[in-house]
Amino acid sequence: MLEENGYKEVIESLSHLGREGKIEFVSSGKYHPILPLIPEEEVLRQVELNNQTNKQLIGQIYSPNGFFPPEMCISEKLLGTLSSSGFNYVIGDEISTGEFTDYRNYIYKAKGLNLSFFVRNRHLSDDIASPDIMSLKDIKGVIDSIPDNSYTIIASDGEFYGHHHEGKEKLLSEFLNTGEFTQVTISELPEIFKEQKEIPIRSSSWSSFPEDFFLGISWRHWFDLTNEIHKLQWELTYGVINFFKNINSNQEGFQEGRSKLDKALHSCQYWWASARPWWSKDMIYKGLDMYREAVEAVKQDSGEKQKLLNLVLYIKDMVIKYEKEGSVNQIREAFYGLHPEFKKDAFIKKEEK
Repeated sequence: MLEENGYKEVIESLSHLGREGKIEFVSSGKYHPILPLIPEEEVLRQVELNNQTNKQLIGQIYSPNGFFPPEMCISEKLLGTLSSSGFNYVIGDEISTGEFTDYRNYIYKAKGLNLSFFVRNRHLSDDIASPDIMSLKDIKGVIDSIPDNSYTIIASDGEFYGHHHEGKEKLLSEFLNTGEFTQVTISELPEIFKEQKEIPIRSSSWSSFPEDFFLGISWRHWFDLTNEIHKLQWELTYGVINFFKNINSNQEGFQEGRSKLDKALHSCQYWWASARPWWSKDMIYKGLDMYREAVEAVKQDSGEKQKLLNLVLYIKDMVIKYEKEGSVNQIREAFYGLHPEFKKDAFIKKEEK
């Protein structure tokens, strides 16, 4: 995205900082899929595509030992896959450990794996990214609760700094340059904190809530079994993946379609179908059209192809029905009942208003 939008100087700066050891690169899934929800071969493909692109743009300094899963969505199976792929550590949300604290002086090890597991401090991360924290004094007030000889990890979406909250990127830069605390890379933490703590890691995301575990729904914002649109979206997703698995790679249009499928696996379409409280018909349709274009790229007529194209149209009709019959509002109101701290109308795309 940086290259496509003409920000090559940013990429060059990142490469320079990496060579100087001032930042540490991690890997991820290239097109931001929810990795625990897609087949392992698709996980590995997304990781390889990500690494190829970053190495091409950043250079040989891009050689990640750690992994940042999109939306911090993790599962025991995903951790095993990443460990087998040679990663030394994974970053997740502290809800995955069941332990909530502003600081730690030990390193988690994923149970049964040769894999370190680092967690972000959820409330500090969310506070610093929120519009309520808009001054250096406010940030220092949050950080001052952390004692010496301990560490905390702050992680949030980059879009909060400047895109959602104008001027926040300058505040973040000012904060990082105060010199009042020591900044280290993730890989340096085990050299400083020797104690290890082996624990089982729960399937979760940085958007998981405690009630999700009781319901057995680990990644509810992207696949809620009580949400009919989600179920249809994933029926389509798995159907398109299997479609490409079952056709010859020499088939005309296969490579173009396969590349479109890689992009179509992005997480946003499912997020905006959750109604918890986010909902956007346009974002859902965009995802559906990406799958449609992937299938249509293959120059082959078959019953399976037509079935998938018909499913796209059916889901679009169901989205309209979901809105008209009030299902979206019902889900949203139930969510607000559990989480009144989320402000109404703040998470509704323009076309719904």
